[in-house]
Amino acid sequence: MTTLFLTLCAIRDRLKELGERPSEALGHQIAATSVDATGRDHFRYRLDLQYEDSGGILVRIAQGTVDGFDRASTRSIVNICSAYQVTLDFLRREFADDAAALRVFYGYLINKVKLIRIQTKDVAKALKIFETINDRGIGLDSMDLLKNLLFMKASRDAFENLKTHWKELQDIIFKMGEKPLRCLRYFIFSRYDVNALREDEIYGWFAKNETLCGYSADPLGFARELLRAAQAYRSFLNGYDQTGAKNRHLENLQLLGGKAARQHLILLLAGGHLPVDSFDRLAREVEDYFSCMSSPVSPPAISSGTLRNGRSRCGRSPTRLIGRRSSPGASCPPKPSSPRVSTTLSGASRSARFSSTACATSWRS
Repeated sequence: MTTLFLTLCAIRDRLKELGERPSEALGHQIAATSVDATGRDHFRYRLDLQYEDSGGILVRIAQGTVDGFDRASTRSIVNICSAYQVTLDFLRREFADDAAALRVFYGYLINKVKLIRIQTKDVAKALKIFETINDRGIGLDSMDLLKNLLFMKASRDAFENLKTHWKELQDIIFKMGEKPLRCLRYFIFSRYDVNALREDEIYGWFAKNETLCGYSADPLGFARELLRAAQAYRSFLNGYDQTGAKNRHLENLQLLGGKAARQHLILLLAGGHLPVDSFDRLAREVEDYFSCMSSPVSPPAISSGTLRNGRSRCGRSPTRLIGRRSSPGASCPPKPSSPRVSTTLSGASRSARFSSTACATSWRS
C-alpha cells in the first residue's frame, strides 16, 4: 500500500515537473472527500500510517511539500523518503521528458495491478499473514521479522508498551548509525552459546530457540532485554561503562581500533551484568588483548588531542602504550591455535561463555 501510494505521488510530481497537468483521477487516488452519516464532508488521504515515528512524512509527500522537511529524524522517515526518491528517479530515467509515455505507464499501473484486501478476525492472524507474505520473494530482514514475532506472542494489552520499547530500540540503533542486524547478532553471541551465525540466519535462529530466549512466555520482557543491550552497546561504543561513567579502557579501545572496531563489544555485552570493579577489569583485559592483536602503530599516529600532560587518556605514556603492542619483549597472549578456545567470565549472578574464534580472529566486522 505504501509503495503504491508513493508511486502515485511520484507520477503526479513528475508530470508537474514536465509542465503537465495530472489527471483528476490521479488526484482522487491520492486524496478524496467522503460524506459521513450527517451529510458532512470529510477530506482524507487514501493512506494513513498508524505508527507515530512516520512523523507525518506521508502527508507532506501527498501535499507536495516535502522540500525543507527533516528527512533524517527517524528510520521510518528515512525509508519512506528514500522509497519516494527512488521511484521519482526511476520515472525520470525510464521516461525522460516523454509525458505521454509516463501517462501510459500510469494507465497500465492502475488498470493492470490488482490490490487485494485481506480482513482477519484478530491482530495475531493479520501478523501471521504479514509474515507469510513477506516470506516470498524479497522478504523483510530479521529485525522486522523479529518485531512481528514479538507482536504475535504479545497480548493486546501489551501492544502499546511493546511498540514504545521497540521504537526506542530502533531509535538508539538508528542514531548510532549502526547496522540493526549486527546489533542482533552480537546480542546473540553475548548471551547464548553460539559459535557462528550469519545475518540472514538470525530470524531462523530465534524461531528455533523460542524456549531458550523466552520471548514466547514474556515478549515484553524480551523486548526490554534487547533495549538494555542496545543501550549498553551505545555506551561501550562511546567509551562509557554500564553505569554511564567514562571508562579509560573503553576510551583506549576507541583510540586503538577507531570507529570500525566492533567485535570486542561481544565480550563487553557478555560482561555487562558484572559489578563495576569486575567490569573495569574485563575492559582492561580486552584493551590489553586488543593492543596485542592490533597492528603496531607508530607514535606520530596518536594525535595530540588524546594526550594530557604528555600522557594518554588512559593514564599511561604514549610510548608505554605503544610499547605494549609492538615491543619484542612485550607480554602478549598468543593467538589461539585451536579453533575453539572458551573463556569464562564469572559474574555476581551468572557466567557468560563465548568462543574466542568470534573475537580473536578479526577485530573488524
